[in-house]
Amino acid sequence: GITNMNDMFESGVFMRDKLLFWRFIPEKTYNKTSLHYKGILRINSIGFREREISRDRAPGAYRIFCLGGSSTCGEAIYEEERFSNILEQRLNNEFKPLYFEVYNFGGPGYSTLQMTRLLENELIGYKPDLVIVNPEQADRWPLSNKAPFPDSKIKVLSPGLFNLACFLEKKSYMYRFVKQFSFDFLWSYKSKKKNTDRKEFKFVRVSPEEHKANLERMLDICRKNHIEVIFLASLVVEAGKVFSVYKDYDQEPCIDIVALFKNNPEKGLFLPDDHINAKGHLVIADNIFRYLEKYVLLMRHKR
Repeated sequence: GITNMNDMFESGVFMRDKLLFWRFIPEKTYNKTSLHYKGILRINSIGFREREISRDRAPGAYRIFCLGGSSTCGEAIYEEERFSNILEQRLNNEFKPLYFEVYNFGGPGYSTLQMTRLLENELIGYKPDLVIVNPEQADRWPLSNKAPFPDSKIKVLSPGLFNLACFLEKKSYMYRFVKQFSFDFLWSYKSKKKNTDRKEFKFVRVSPEEHKANLERMLDICRKNHIEVIFLASLVVEAGKVFSVYKDYDQEPCIDIVALFKNNPEKGLFLPDDHINAKGHLVIADNIFRYLEKYVLLMRHKR
């Protein structure tokens, strides 16, 4: 029942997680510059590339949480170059004496299901005022013989079974062999079925219907907890071409960064591996800032 991400776990940066499938190993600092992250990679006590966060916030602070995948997390850029960091600095510079806390909870490879679980089971307790959701592109990642199950089909194990599975995964060659043999057999069956069934969305991590349901669930969670929410349109870039992951079902409120990036193809907003670069993060931060300036701050002043 655990997603097979052996390459990720063998890096020594990630750990298995029964709810989110994986997350950064908490309270670690990596000083080596790597292909994935520039500068010092610092991980806080709850397993995210972010400074520590307290459940008790500063008096009068307006707390903003950013959910997303690898681009949100800051793949191949410095921590301070991410749109969340830029947004916090700009809000605090422009709207003194108001004080803003912007935290980044992006997780490499995170789907909308993982974001929903993170929001519902962990982040609500930190009492955000606003949640910004950046769905990114993990939902449409194809299944394979390494991970043949859609996200929604991976069971949340009890703590005991989860710990046992993690132990066997790490220590038992026979367990890994039998597990992979089972995955190969299942994928062979699915592949044959796929050749006769053209509904390719059945063979991705999160289907369009589940994508919609996850967005609606996050919206419902925020509304019930009196939290503002903004969705960024689900951006994908492949071989320099920009398009949407799935139609976002007119989910509101939404900032259409797909259109924004499509209109700026000549400005070099992407890294060679198609992640958003520092310049692209600056564009996103600027558009979120202008949205907040026009809507969310006005709503706060009316309260």
